[in-house]
Amino acid sequence: MIMSLSKKKLLIAGLPILCWLSLHAQKSEVLPGDDLEEQMEEPLDMVTEDGPGNEWLIAPIPGRNPTFGWTVTLPVAYLYHPKGGDPGNPPWITGIIAFYAENDSWAGGAFHRMNLARDRYRLGGSVIYTDVVYNYYGSGESGAGDDRYLELNQTYGIGFLEGKVRVADNLYAGIRIMGMSTTLEDIRVPDLDIDFPDLVEGLKMQIFDLVPKIEYDTRDNEFYPRRGSYILAQVNISAEGWGSDFDYQIYEASWNQYFTLAENQVLACRLAGKYASGDVPFFKLPAVGQDGDFRGYVMGRYRDKVLFSSQVEYRIRLTERLGLVAFGGLGGVAPEWDEFDKILASYGAGVRWVLAKENNISFRVDVARGGDNTEIYLGVGEAF
Repeated sequence: MIMSLSKKKLLIAGLPILCWLSLHAQKSEVLPGDDLEEQMEEPLDMVTEDGPGNEWLIAPIPGRNPTFGWTVTLPVAYLYHPKGGDPGNPPWITGIIAFYAENDSWAGGAFHRMNLARDRYRLGGSVIYTDVVYNYYGSGESGAGDDRYLELNQTYGIGFLEGKVRVADNLYAGIRIMGMSTTLEDIRVPDLDIDFPDLVEGLKMQIFDLVPKIEYDTRDNEFYPRRGSYILAQVNISAEGWGSDFDYQIYEASWNQYFTLAENQVLACRLAGKYASGDVPFFKLPAVGQDGDFRGYVMGRYRDKVLFSSQVEYRIRLTERLGLVAFGGLGGVAPEWDEFDKILASYGAGVRWVLAKENNISFRVDVARGGDNTEIYLGVGEAF
């Protein structure tokens, strides 16, 4: 249920935030450190320029994914134009968020975003605390992709600041500064025939990342693109010299492309790759199940230093509100780019119901097959 403290149009203006929150609660699954800092960042890119002046948004969002089971996310956000601000800027956003899952994982945090000089500059930040329970299958050869795992309980405290500047039409460049403190609180061993000697209860880790990034976006719509591209390239750099416990780099690049097939049909394509170099902590290694890739696989079921994924999704609108999708993808993880010995496949179908016709934002239900598992996903917004 959406609670509006002023006008009905709040739902339309606030759905971009809901879309972002749900997308990241379901895609990245609010899980182990590698994507957590980004999950407070992107509401910051999801508000349209014609949003309202001063509005409140309070909205519980249900969801489901194979890592956590059933989930609920509750944002409380204030959208406003500051006194003396440029009316040509999108509204600033200040808010808090809470998350709870069926497996007793939970998270809470606060975020802020501001746009300056008619959206030339985008500044934002957040603080997050989360307590997550998840299965760790190992990484690389130690993981081997089998069914043995440890059940981990890990806590994270994360803060980040980010600034981006528009350097050309549709092109932004910027940097994120992220600090994280995490503790491995508990290790449960459902299968005693497994050993990860580097993991011990009470293990504490400090991470400090600098993340330069470039974004190129020509999509005609943020939430239901029918044409255009979205390209992202970034590198996470951690070094003991500036306070981190680890020296590593994680290089990431992705390319989403959208094609209009007919008035009511779209073909969405995605390519993504990650490469981790150096002393990378286990929870920061590239993993299957992140960023909407490999639907059907549990987050982290496979992880290693190199990841690639490809996806194709066919989308059709049967009516103004009812739509169907069919999707499939290939990819995998490996210790190096030339050492892929197993290709993972996933495929499935889903139903869409448009919640807001003005912004083309849908509630989605997907059924996906990955390996020997069939999983169900619920959320708001498209997978990518």
